[in-house]
Amino acid sequence: MTYSKSAKWSFDSICEDIKHIKEFLQHIPMWRFFLSPIKSNCRKVRNLVGMIENQLNEQIDLINQFHQSLKNCQELTSKVLVAREKAHKAALIISEGQTKYNEIFTNDMETSYGAISAEIDQLPIPKGSELEKEIGKLDSLLKSIRDSIRDLKNCNQDDVKTAKELFHKIATNYTDMQQIMSKVSIRFLQG
Repeated sequence: MTYSKSAKWSFDSICEDIKHIKEFLQHIPMWRFFLSPIKSNCRKVRNLVGMIENQLNEQIDLINQFHQSLKNCQELTSKVLVAREKAHKAALIISEGQTKYNEIFTNDMETSYGAISAEIDQLPIPKGSELEKEIGKLDSLLKSIRDSIRDLKNCNQDDVKTAKELFHKIATNYTDMQQIMSKVSIRFLQG
């Protein structure tokens, strides 16, 4: 059986018990019980143990998927929060007339955008679910951020007002994404 640390902690003793039962059943000399009801009962027990083991493996897989989904949501929310703060700081520094950093901030926003987009693509979302609608909202916000980054690249470096507005728009989009990610996390927890 393969399972993550979180599932291992929960199922370790059960898995050990199943292993011991299977080992015990292997040591029963079935040839001695040729037409005996004991042979039939031993087969039933073996089948039952196998069925329990399969069900346990399925539950462990579900727990692992759930754990990975929550971990992905947490990592994504963390990246969104960092990107939002970077956009706020960029707007603040640009508004103080430090336009020489505009290109650096724009490239940083583009890097954050790429990382967040990749994280969203890794989320396991069932087709036709409420989660799919929320992810659709995230995708539209990502497109808006992408467009703002493109506009920042095309913006005149001395145009402080436009650059500041674009960084604020990016920060606002990331704030909206953070709220949506909270909803997505809650939906994952609800199953």
